[in-house]
Amino acid sequence: MNIKKDVSIKEVYQHIRTRGIKVVAFDFDQCSYTKHTGGSLNFPPHELVNTVQQVTRDLSPDFVLTVRQLIQNEVDVAIVTFSDDIDNQVTELNVTIGGQALIRPVLNACFETDMAAKIPIYALNPQWRLMLEKRSYPPGKGWHLAQAQHHFGATKHQVLLVDDSQRNVQLARANGYPAVKVNPIDGFIRTDILKTFF
Repeated sequence: MNIKKDVSIKEVYQHIRTRGIKVVAFDFDQCSYTKHTGGSLNFPPHELVNTVQQVTRDLSPDFVLTVRQLIQNEVDVAIVTFSDDIDNQVTELNVTIGGQALIRPVLNACFETDMAAKIPIYALNPQWRLMLEKRSYPPGKGWHLAQAQHHFGATKHQVLLVDDSQRNVQLARANGYPAVKVNPIDGFIRTDILKTFF
């Protein structure tokens, strides 16, 4: 598929709507966020605000613009990530946060309160924790997509996954969800949405 590079955010939205997409589920690491948290971030307690600000600065600019356009035009957005809150810790010397505890403040810093509140975050399914401890990789983002599908009252074909993992994209498609792959080096760019969904 030949994709032009000077695509407007409005064209991205129109592309999504003409294909019947009602929900766009963005991965976080190396997609919405251009770096990788490794599941969580560690820092001294006094650096919490600075850490959230740094993560916000490292969000993909196209992610921010696209999310605004989508929500303003009644296309729902969710964050789907393997990062979770299970290992979150706060001590006098160190803070470890991931999942909701990290992503929610970043969304709140990036978007207006009412817009940020419309974006649910689906983190690592706690039942998969044992898999990770055994160094077995979770079986894609099917659980996350099902949560978003149910929350927004959509069908599988109406929930689009945007992810940097080819495996996650393939598994989503195999389960009936449209999906597009993002280059993890760049993070999400608006032309990613114009790629083939299946």
